[in-house]
Amino acid sequence: MYGQDRVRDILQSAFENGKLAHAYLFLGPEGTGKTAAALGLALMIQCESHVFGGCGECGPCARLLNHESPDVMFVQPEPNRPKSMKQDVYRDIIRERILNKLSHPYNPVRFTPELTTQPLITVDQIRAMKKKAFLKVAGSGMRIYIVSQADTMNVSAANSLLKLLEEPPDRTIIILTSNRQEGLLETVVSRCQVVKFAPMTDREVEDALAAEKEIAPDHAALLAAMAEGSIARVLDLADSDFTAKREQSIAYVRHSLLGRFDKVAESEHGAALVKDRALAREVLEFLVVWFRDMLLVKMNLADRVANKDRISVLRDMVESFPGVDPDRAMHEVYQAIDYIGKNVYLPLVVYSLSCKLYVLVKHEG
Repeated sequence: MYGQDRVRDILQSAFENGKLAHAYLFLGPEGTGKTAAALGLALMIQCESHVFGGCGECGPCARLLNHESPDVMFVQPEPNRPKSMKQDVYRDIIRERILNKLSHPYNPVRFTPELTTQPLITVDQIRAMKKKAFLKVAGSGMRIYIVSQADTMNVSAANSLLKLLEEPPDRTIIILTSNRQEGLLETVVSRCQVVKFAPMTDREVEDALAAEKEIAPDHAALLAAMAEGSIARVLDLADSDFTAKREQSIAYVRHSLLGRFDKVAESEHGAALVKDRALAREVLEFLVVWFRDMLLVKMNLADRVANKDRISVLRDMVESFPGVDPDRAMHEVYQAIDYIGKNVYLPLVVYSLSCKLYVLVKHEG
């Protein structure tokens, strides 16, 4: 686990003093190490050496990391199985993604191209978890459930989990992770010990990127500044066509502020923007950083921008649209990102945001 020393100390101290809670909610922005911490705690409990993160060599550690431990269950959002796909093929895809998450906990989980529906945690997944919850735990060990992105539970799943939290089995720990407390039932939150995760510093993100990838220091520093304290985001940026996507986001801003809505989806990349939900989210995340940089330029703090290699473009845009409030623009972009996550019709999200950004120009001053 990178950084988050306070979290590590809390969990180690609770374990060493026999004061682990029966349920935890690890709460914080995406990519700040919530899943890594949950795995670190589970490994510490299961490991023969009982070190945070496990030794990685003993039998219990190997079984957990190979998704073969009878006492550790990992629950994550899953897309629906297409009717044309056989059950065993579907389960193989799900298992492969879980294994990848266990070995690379900061990497975002993506099911495309095999599965395309919005991933959710369903009541059937929680029921499967509850079936095992009251079985006898082998030896003197503990049973551990990690529910990743718990805010993606539907109402039925959340209510089913609540019953388990209200009457927790002995020698069982349930760890929920979430980016959004408002996406969880208040009654679920109230039955968990909340552990908050702060955004990572640019230095911590850059160090994590250097440890995970072979990358030039200057490029690593740029990506870290763009990642907004998220290791998951910086790894995503490193694996993507960073330059093309950033230029696409800049073009989207310019077309929107000029009211050229017909240009938004004109190019090949633009056409993909209204069809590919993951791409649209990435481009909008670039917009957040771009508008934040515009705000810094307006405040005469250009030395703090993330897009240092595009400073001339930033200055030009600030001068061309002096009345645009970057704070309001960021609010609109964040709302659009939220709509993408809620499966709102994608072309509507993309074009609606473009119109809202143009309104900021029309009402400037």
